[in-house]
Amino acid sequence: MNIPETTAHNHDVIRVELSERDHDRVPVAACDIAEVASASSPICKLARELLALGVDPNTPLSIWRVRTKCFNDVPLGRWAELVVDEGGTGTVFRRYKPFPGRAVVSQGAKSGVRHG
Repeated sequence: MNIPETTAHNHDVIRVELSERDHDRVPVAACDIAEVASASSPICKLARELLALGVDPNTPLSIWRVRTKCFNDVPLGRWAELVVDEGGTGTVFRRYKPFPGRAVVSQGAKSGVRHG
C-alpha cells in the first residue's frame, strides 16, 4: 500500500500502534492520547480524532504493528484526508468525504503523547 507522502519537519513524531481487540478482532489504532477501534480505516479515523483533540496536522504519525514499521512517517493531516477502500481491486486509499452535518466526536484523551 502506498500513501502519497508529504514531508513534515520540526515536529515530534506520534507513534501509533496497530492491534486487534481480543474479543472481536476489530482493528485498533492507538497512541498515548487517543484510541480508535474500527473495522475500516482505523489509522485515518485516529488521525481525525487527533485533529479534533487539537494536535498539529503537520505532526508525523509513525505506524507500527509490534516491532514492524508499517508506513513511512506521514503528517497526521494527510492521514485524516484519507479513507481505506478495500473493494474488489485490493486496498486503495481514497479521499475522505464526511457525511453532511456529522461532526468528529472526540473519544476522550489519554495522558501524554508518545514520541518515537
